[in-house]
Amino acid sequence: MNLYLAAQILLRPKDLVVVGNPSYHKANMVFQQAGAMLKPVPVDDDGIDVEAIKRLCKRHPVKMVYITPHYHYPTTSILSTERRLQLLELAYRFGFIILEDDYDYDFSFNMKVDLPLASIDDKGMVVYLGSFCKTLAPGFRTGFIVGPENLIKEINKLKAIVDFNGDLMMEQVLGEMVAEGELIRHLKKAHQVYHQRRDHFCNHLNKTLHSRIDYKLPQGGLAVWLSFQARLNLSAVAKECLVEGLQLPTTLLYQTKDLTAMRLGFGSFNETESIAALTTLKKAIEAQIA
Repeated sequence: MNLYLAAQILLRPKDLVVVGNPSYHKANMVFQQAGAMLKPVPVDDDGIDVEAIKRLCKRHPVKMVYITPHYHYPTTSILSTERRLQLLELAYRFGFIILEDDYDYDFSFNMKVDLPLASIDDKGMVVYLGSFCKTLAPGFRTGFIVGPENLIKEINKLKAIVDFNGDLMMEQVLGEMVAEGELIRHLKKAHQVYHQRRDHFCNHLNKTLHSRIDYKLPQGGLAVWLSFQARLNLSAVAKECLVEGLQLPTTLLYQTKDLTAMRLGFGSFNETESIAALTTLKKAIEAQIA
């Protein structure tokens, strides 16, 4: 809903929105529903390619740049400090909005974490989206938007139309959890659990698929980005896995002429489940190669 509300207020038909390639399919759908035209630019280990955005801005009027800096969806790469500053300067120079979707900010496994772009924006060019569902529970669908006061007023007007009642009870509970420090205490415990689950998952990943894949240990978030060394039919792999009880949603499979990759979440798996899931995936992949 955060994305939808922001897009409906900020975008007009035929506005140009820059997204990463690959990118978050649901966000793309929201922007397209608002009538915007998408312009994908490359993403590498340092996040979205800011030089490509600069070249694009010199040729076309860009209305918005959508980023997921912690951590890029789906590749999990982190937008570097240098690129953050460059992107902010470009926003000031060319007048585009930075829509900063920080859906996984709470789960960083590094000691050093870059602050959001919104924290250093003094000209109101960044609109920041956050969520509590990763921190608390998937069913806890409560998020927030930080932006200029006039924008928030307009978003509230639209929200009153599409979500008149909201969930007052849930919001009250969340407010008390924040005020009493329960949210921070819970986050510290959850952080330890997810850190361990990441390590377990990636250890088993190395044991089962190390010769088939390329990947980097994610520095945060709750997913791993795998690219495959051999050409595979990922739809066939998913069907093979489903027979064994492992579901790989098509939205997590990325296959083009230049890319064969998938995004695998590890947050919901304990060690035993990680072993079972990756063993099933290995069998399905080997069946395709054979």
